[in-house]
Amino acid sequence: MLLHVLLGLALGVGSSVLPGPCNLAVITAASRHGLRRALGTGLGAALGDTTYAALGILGLGPLLARHPALPPVLQAVSGIALIGYGLAHLRARRAAPPATGGSDQDPGSGDGVRGLAVGLATLVANPGAIVTWVVIVGSVLAGASATQGWATVAGIGVGSFMWFALVGVVSCHGRAHRDDRVHRVTQVVSRILVAYGVVSLVRAAQVWFAS
Repeated sequence: MLLHVLLGLALGVGSSVLPGPCNLAVITAASRHGLRRALGTGLGAALGDTTYAALGILGLGPLLARHPALPPVLQAVSGIALIGYGLAHLRARRAAPPATGGSDQDPGSGDGVRGLAVGLATLVANPGAIVTWVVIVGSVLAGASATQGWATVAGIGVGSFMWFALVGVVSCHGRAHRDDRVHRVTQVVSRILVAYGVVSLVRAAQVWFAS
């Protein structure tokens, strides 16, 4: 059981390290609204990862296998979402410095809830992630018991949140003095998202026409 929890932790952290819309959402929340919003966003993204991984446990893989046209459609929608998300952040204005002299305290008690909604929506809006998680869960947990599978899913959620929380804390720390650096990071990540979105569309088209 513990081994599968640790495996889930590794999968959760490893899947979240790569530049993606959730990392960008956490960085943006931290630079514009503070730590509470960033942690809420990270928690929402982690819940999305957990949900998609759980769908893999519940046997979504056979459904995708029975409908071969579904994965490329999901990948195409994911590509469009990534391109739109990346372009929106490329066009966004630089965050204004905090008015409280660089304090990382959030102004509103509802920021965590709003962040949770944003993080969850950011992950859910990327349906290509569900294909990735089904493949990962299906390959890693082949032959595992239901208890071991759910232990892995729990570890995935915790590992994912641990990474996003770290990104939020690092982004918030001294953000008033590193606004230019954070802005450059978001610009780089946004360009990566646009490029990855284009690649997803090309792959989806290749699979679609090949079938």
